Amino acid sequence: MKKLSVQIQPHRAPDLKLGEVRAAMEAVAEEKELVERHWFEEGQDRVRCFNFTFETRNLAGLWRLLRSRIFESASWGGPASRAAIVTCEGREGWDDYLILSHFDPSVA
Repeated sequence: MKKLSVQIQPHRAPDLKLGEVRAAMEAVAEEKELVERHWFEEGQDRVRCFNFTFETRNLAGLWRLLRSRIFESASWGGPASRAAIVTCEGREGWDDYLILSHFDPSVA
């Protein structure tokens, strides 16, 4: 089982409707054929952020679903892309994690 994590930094996109994005993330979590377990954390660091973590056996399928429901959404896809970092575990867990999406387009 692998983890996929979406970190939202709302200050990067003030027009982002975080409540709507959170509801969409919770709807993704209900996709039991893709999501084994999930949790939500609100960071209390210097920069306020929200972390949505999903455990799955199908990283590619989960990432396709998240892209279509969140990052390609007509309502908040643009703001979410400007405010999010999406990572997942690699073959060696978090030791070789992959960046799937980053608010800074210059980050590969």
